[in-house]
Amino acid sequence: MRPANVLTLITLVLALALAGCEREHVNAYGTDPDEEDPPKEEQPAEDPGDPYEDPQEGGDNEQTLAALVVAERLTGSWRGQLDVEYFDQEQRKHTDSFVCELEMAQYRHSTLNGTGWETDYDGAGKKVLREPFTWYVDTLAEHPIHLKFKYREMVIAPYELDGSHFAGTMKNVDGLETDLFSLSRVK
Repeated sequence: MRPANVLTLITLVLALALAGCEREHVNAYGTDPDEEDPPKEEQPAEDPGDPYEDPQEGGDNEQTLAALVVAERLTGSWRGQLDVEYFDQEQRKHTDSFVCELEMAQYRHSTLNGTGWETDYDGAGKKVLREPFTWYVDTLAEHPIHLKFKYREMVIAPYELDGSHFAGTMKNVDGLETDLFSLSRVK
């Protein structure tokens, strides 16, 4: 074989070998990077976060504006009567009465949630409970108020609330405690 033919043959063999060994590159979708990516699936709505911990901004719809009014009215200090009914671990029913102080503050003026403290005193005026909580006003029609303590979660509904008076029913979400309260604004 002549050297020119050998050189042509080697070139052909190399070209065929390289063409068969060409490595395909893929992107995250498993397609060629030179091809256009397929459309991304629609992203889910942004998670609003924990309604207790993340400031929940009021919006401009009627339900949210009404909930914001409730949140603004809650802000401040309240004091009054708290009647507690609960079941112990043996399912025995207990009742008790306390003088209750609630201190509530919004995270910001425009939020539907915030932080607070509950302080309860027995009939002799002795402090029997001082516990922090976080809270939020639900935008549902009746605007239930949710309180989350370290070891329990309560929902206030129904209730009456105006600038000077806050009264209603507060129930533990596990159903083992129901409180009736009637509080007056202190500041």
